[in-house]
Amino acid sequence: MKKNKIMRIASVLLVAVLISTCAISGTFAKYVTKASGADKARVAKWGILVGVEGDHLFETTYATDDTTYTGADSVVAAYKVLDFDADDMDRVVAPGTKGAITATVVGTPEVATRYTLKIADWEDIVLPGGVTYTDETEYVLGSGYTNTYTLEADYSPIKWDIVITNSNGTTIGLLSTAKDMLANDEAKELVYGFSATEAKVIISTYAEQLQDLVDSFVADGHDSKITIDPETGDIELSMDFDPNSEMDYTFALSWQWKFEGPSYAISGPASAVMFDAETVDKADTTLGNRIAVQLDLVDGSADTTLDGLVIGATVTATATQID
Repeated sequence: MKKNKIMRIASVLLVAVLISTCAISGTFAKYVTKASGADKARVAKWGILVGVEGDHLFETTYATDDTTYTGADSVVAAYKVLDFDADDMDRVVAPGTKGAITATVVGTPEVATRYTLKIADWEDIVLPGGVTYTDETEYVLGSGYTNTYTLEADYSPIKWDIVITNSNGTTIGLLSTAKDMLANDEAKELVYGFSATEAKVIISTYAEQLQDLVDSFVADGHDSKITIDPETGDIELSMDFDPNSEMDYTFALSWQWKFEGPSYAISGPASAVMFDAETVDKADTTLGNRIAVQLDLVDGSADTTLDGLVIGATVTATATQID
């Protein structure tokens, strides 16, 4: 009896141990979900080439449209019409000359990019208006220069333009196109661009329209803005390009001094003063003689400085990633 009682107790304990074991096993069991992965990244492509050709806005020699010229160096006569090599000023301009300073940008960056062009120190050659000048185109033997002429407005013979060229070679001139914004029909027919002074007025007045002009010309994926500093007159053209937008453009600040013919002066955004061809010849001659006197190339009396007789501009191009 005692042995059977002990066996029954042992059986009960065994069952209790088994139940406890299951309970413990159940308590410590768990679902486990595990995931692992790896990723890599590279530096976003930049690869933008920006350049400015700043040594060719003005030259010591210029080409001519008159191919009949057979002077010195006749083999390249068309490129040696004006050859000025004075120590005082080795780069010159004259009627019939033209030139440009160019900025280029090429690349397809993978980040948003802002391309900025800044035109600073933009100056005009100016013969002041409202002044009576000696007519130096007609010399009378024994009497000298006896005639005079009066300019109704400032005479600035150099006309500038801002020209954009795309990868296909298509071009657009912002300032020459702006002539369509003028109310004076006669001025529209003659405007090549504008003097620097006029250009600043035009850009300030029609900035929004010119921005639209740039937007319509440059490929999709960009937004342009044109601003002008009211104190310095510095002009800034900026274009924001979306990531992966192709950039392949050339920007030129070009100038031209027409050889002959009528000219004009803009007294306001929509009003022009016209100079006939005869007055233009007289004004050009006055400018030429003034510089000759000041460089001691001829005898005479004139202003003691080169104010109004020197032009120039500085173009800065910058490409930066947009934060």
